[in-house]
Amino acid sequence: MNVLELKKDETFSIKGGMIVELVEGEALVVGKRVKKGGKVEVPVGKKIPLTAVADTKLRLQDTGSGEYNREEDRAIPYQWDKVVDILSDGKIKTILVLGEVDTGKTFFSTFVSNNLVERGLTVGVLDSDVGQSDIGPPGTLGLALLKEASVFLTEVMPTEIYFVGSHSPGLHFLPYIVGTKRLVAHSLSKADKIIINTPGSVLGDGGRAIRKAEIDLL
Repeated sequence: MNVLELKKDETFSIKGGMIVELVEGEALVVGKRVKKGGKVEVPVGKKIPLTAVADTKLRLQDTGSGEYNREEDRAIPYQWDKVVDILSDGKIKTILVLGEVDTGKTFFSTFVSNNLVERGLTVGVLDSDVGQSDIGPPGTLGLALLKEASVFLTEVMPTEIYFVGSHSPGLHFLPYIVGTKRLVAHSLSKADKIIINTPGSVLGDGGRAIRKAEIDLL
């Protein structure tokens, strides 16, 4: 077990498996404020940035191949803060996150939703990546209504689930589109914002057709 001291605004990247406990101070973790006594468990295969809000002391417990490294700058682009400012406007209700596989859509969705929650908003997150679901089981669309920030969407209990029946939306096009529309409508009846984290299929005729259908429908 290691103890790590951070000065204000210092950033460390934490790679799982690792349990991080704040002994003193306060830190931002993917947009969530973690205070003294708080813990964050980083699973194997995950990596997160942690930025000290004030002088902070961490206790690190390696649970299997965990690593930590000091970053020269904060790992999250400053432009993302501007995006949060824009999305805080009451006029914007629906946010569709598009991108290829492994481009950081889930991390971005988590960061934005956490920051909006920290500003007092109720945020719905729709995980429509039916092949690699974080909210709900594979083959389903999973909706969670967030009233408090969470470092990982896998820790959030789904509020509603819609069964698509396939790990690929292209194989079940209509159930996927219908489920997306219904869950977004349900979320907007209860939350201030809805963030839709889409699958990485954006190229080719099939990918473009599904993404266009989502945009037109929503």
